[in-house]
Amino acid sequence: MKAIIIIILLLANNLFAQSQTLNDSVFMGLKLPPNNEQAKLLVKNLEDQVNSTKCWFVIDGNYKWKPKLKIFDNRLELFNSGTPIKTIYFVNITNNIHYVSGPSYGINYDYVWFEENAGVCFKKNQGNVFYTNLTAIVAILKKAQTNYKITTMNNQLDEFKIKSSEYLSKEVKPNVSEEQRKFIVQANAANEEKKYTLALEIYEKVFQVNPYSYPQGYFNAALIAAQLEDYSLAIYNLKKYLIISPNVEDARKAQDKIYEWEMYIKY
Repeated sequence: MKAIIIIILLLANNLFAQSQTLNDSVFMGLKLPPNNEQAKLLVKNLEDQVNSTKCWFVIDGNYKWKPKLKIFDNRLELFNSGTPIKTIYFVNITNNIHYVSGPSYGINYDYVWFEENAGVCFKKNQGNVFYTNLTAIVAILKKAQTNYKITTMNNQLDEFKIKSSEYLSKEVKPNVSEEQRKFIVQANAANEEKKYTLALEIYEKVFQVNPYSYPQGYFNAALIAAQLEDYSLAIYNLKKYLIISPNVEDARKAQDKIYEWEMYIKY
């Protein structure tokens, strides 16, 4: 009986650890940096404006009186008369916030929307200040997200480099399998149709079958990522290409392309 309990506890701990890893991977890149003084000031200004100004939360078309706003490192908590009514994670607002000013019931109001059906309503000329502070928060979040993404990719590149040593030491390199060939054909077809996101997803299947047998795939994936203006992903794939093809003829051109793409990344 004691052994069964121990096994159950171990399984629970493992699931909790997996959950934490998942949560970190989802939210870590969209957390406010803990020691960022600008972020602290912006958070205070946003909370103070809602908590001390006559305004209303608008949730699914319903106006909520006596609003209170509390901002945490990864989310907004909306309260109505002390009762929590809505949680909005930063991951959902970075590309959705917008500002609308116009008449309602004969009076001009400002609306700042966090997402499609959730926002805050101010009297005229008060919402623009809130919106300006909120967009500044989003800029900090996106910078933190970029830094987190690049750090994660660099760690993965270090692991890839270590695991690639065995592949590079082999005189006879692995051939492209028939399964990989199918995915390569599909990825190239999607790319020709300018379905760039789909093309990248299919190239990932190529690498999952064997990450070393088709180095050209990383080069192609890098160019596709650049079409989507995801330059950190483009650099990541091109670096993988150079790791397993160090003596390739276009190595110089590939490295120069990395330097070029680095110019577009905002750290």
